Amino acid sequence: NITNPGDTFEITSTHYGPHHGPQALVLEGVGMAEIAGSTPYPEPSDASGHLQAGATCVTCHMVDAGDGTGGHTWNPSLTACTRCHIGATDFDINNRQTNTQAKLDELRDLLLAAGVIEWVAEDEAYEPVLGTYPMAHAQAFFNWIGLLEDRDLGVHNPRYSEALLNNSIEAMMAN
Repeated sequence: NITNPGDTFEITSTHYGPHHGPQALVLEGVGMAEIAGSTPYPEPSDASGHLQAGATCVTCHMVDAGDGTGGHTWNPSLTACTRCHIGATDFDINNRQTNTQAKLDELRDLLLAAGVIEWVAEDEAYEPVLGTYPMAHAQAFFNWIGLLEDRDLGVHNPRYSEALLNNSIEAMMAN
């Protein structure tokens, strides 16, 4: 069980990881592998400033906006963001998405170097390599693939995403 760490963890499937739609987990700040590290995890009740501000999946992704966003497109609308982030011209507010992408890339490279993942050309994707790994490596992969598949680059829950990435990177560098 990924939430009860031991010495090692065996990855037995190339489909190992959280559900491929982890947005609710990330938004709520629960369900990922919370590796101990220098960045504290927010309490679930205090996890997402977006939830505290009343932002929900619907208020950000289904607001009437047009131009291929909002409504039933499920594409996020910058209109929803500018209600609180006045003057925002894109979703990369305070370079959150740029910084999150850099950390995702760094963690991916550490997982590659450790042999936990590999590029599979026929699937055009990184996949876990079956085998037994230090628990921290399996947890770091779980967080990496979950945050990658969240596809928000840190927007849904900035503090939780940052803690998961920072602590996963630290764990990979320590092992």
